[in-house]
Amino acid sequence: ADGQWTSVNTFYFNAGGTGTGAVTDPPGSQGGMPAGVYYLGFSFGPNSTLSLNTLYGEESQTATDKQSASFYTPAIPKTEAGTVYYLSLRATDRVYNSSNWEKIKTIKYDGLEPGLPANYRMNNGLEYASTSNFLLNWNVAVDHGGSGVKQYKLKIFGLDSAGAQQQSSDVITILSANGAVSYSYWVSDNALNGDKGNLNLAFGLLNEYTYYAMIIVEDNVGWNSAKKYTGDMMQYGLMSNLVLMDNLPPDRVKNPRVVNKTTTEVSWKWG
Repeated sequence: ADGQWTSVNTFYFNAGGTGTGAVTDPPGSQGGMPAGVYYLGFSFGPNSTLSLNTLYGEESQTATDKQSASFYTPAIPKTEAGTVYYLSLRATDRVYNSSNWEKIKTIKYDGLEPGLPANYRMNNGLEYASTSNFLLNWNVAVDHGGSGVKQYKLKIFGLDSAGAQQQSSDVITILSANGAVSYSYWVSDNALNGDKGNLNLAFGLLNEYTYYAMIIVEDNVGWNSAKKYTGDMMQYGLMSNLVLMDNLPPDRVKNPRVVNKTTTEVSWKWG
């Protein structure tokens, strides 16, 4: 649709044809027959002053080599992602009267992946957790292509004490919120805490298991920060810090006893 962001950077514009919508030349001011449309010209580029953009199909400098463009296949350089382009058209008759440039399409091109979120961390960056829920935080990501961040996708993994993956959540989608500067969600042990928290897992957070979360940023035209578009993209996401779950107390102190006592200090021993 006109004026919407797109990830497409090559186009085919067809200005030929007859009937309704075809370019025509009206009669002259003295009531004579029109000279007729001689050639069409396209203007394509990022300038709002349309005549300053790239011209295509205009009359060539050689009188024997007139050209009329009925179609045009321009491309936007990928380095110009985030730029608004305008396609315009004008007609010239056989006595070289030219119409004004008429803007017929506005194109917003996004050809770049969004950036990664800053300060992405689990459990506030601490490497141990003793409860069955912990925070997952990140700052908003920046979309370098211009269409804006649409959503974040998360997946949480659990490793056993040998480092083998034993648990993984479904992909969790967090929609981008207007005006947000950061996001903070509780990751909760669904098996133990019911519906407590924002991101509930279908598995329990187990003692001596290590947990981490992967995140991918997606923009409004389909690019993602992992730069992957097939298969399990989550394995290419940004990884949080590792958090070791320790929710068991140490063994009780056995057989505490005084082994030495003076007027200034007491020595204890246990076990």
